[in-house]
Amino acid sequence: MSRANLSRYAKLDPAHVLDGLFVPTSKKGEALYDVCGKVNGGEISFKGVQLSSAHQSVLLAIAARTGRQGAKANGLIVAGTENDLLAQQLFLLEPTGKAKEQEFSQVECAAYALLRDAGMDTGSADYRRLRELLHEMATVVMYRGVKGAGGTSRLLSYQHHVDHFIVSLNWRMADAIFGGQNIQVSLHERLALSESPVAKILHTWLSAYIRPGSHLMAGRGADIDSLVSHVWGKRPCSDAVNRQRRGRIRDALDSVGKLRGWAVRLDGPRVYVSRPRLMERASDPTPGELLEMRVQVEQLWAAAWDCEPECDAMPDSL
Repeated sequence: MSRANLSRYAKLDPAHVLDGLFVPTSKKGEALYDVCGKVNGGEISFKGVQLSSAHQSVLLAIAARTGRQGAKANGLIVAGTENDLLAQQLFLLEPTGKAKEQEFSQVECAAYALLRDAGMDTGSADYRRLRELLHEMATVVMYRGVKGAGGTSRLLSYQHHVDHFIVSLNWRMADAIFGGQNIQVSLHERLALSESPVAKILHTWLSAYIRPGSHLMAGRGADIDSLVSHVWGKRPCSDAVNRQRRGRIRDALDSVGKLRGWAVRLDGPRVYVSRPRLMERASDPTPGELLEMRVQVEQLWAAAWDCEPECDAMPDSL
């Protein structure tokens, strides 16, 4: 796979930005509500537990890691037979119909790398939370139907040994990562929004519907209420809750507008947004790699100065 298909941005399949698949926060035991739509002339729907911005962060981290490792491995891992040990994990995705004929992806990495790319801490509780988030995403089933024929696949499957994870993504995500139609989401920008799950969901939706260097709805903008539905989905709520959400959308827009290159303007209930034209180079490290580099430099400085890694001699940034 050529490096032209790789970018510093995590790549997602457009169907994985359907309204309501990921919401800012979710309640334990809550199910997805009417997550469906038309994509590329076919029907797409998802069933399973309600996913949150934390799930989306982990999925983006997996997508980014899959893209880099897949390029080094020269492509996708193709589902084989049930007797093929390398393909057994892919059968945990439980593909049916045409999905059985498609290629799926597989990535191997440390939990630490996924946690850092997802903007999470790396304590023991965070490792347990990562397993929970992956487990919950593994229960979500996607249906794809075209012209009377269809099939299903789980969103992802995974296994781990201590802190070493192997994760497989469904065929639509794999195709998006390795050259098919995709949207690109900057992990650096998302990490800058770490304090706001609403801003994270909104930023991903805006990244999906505004091409780099372009404007929302070709400059026509969108209503605040439309953005509310894109962030929280179709689940009914009271007028009071909806008013609160409008305020949270405005706060999230303010956060997105502070990102380098993004421009946001509100005119009453109307919102106008533009996205930066230039992307970071494909060779730029991921947030997780940046942290690993910093840890290595800290260790070198500590050894050189015979002091603790937190000492004042350590430079502020790489």
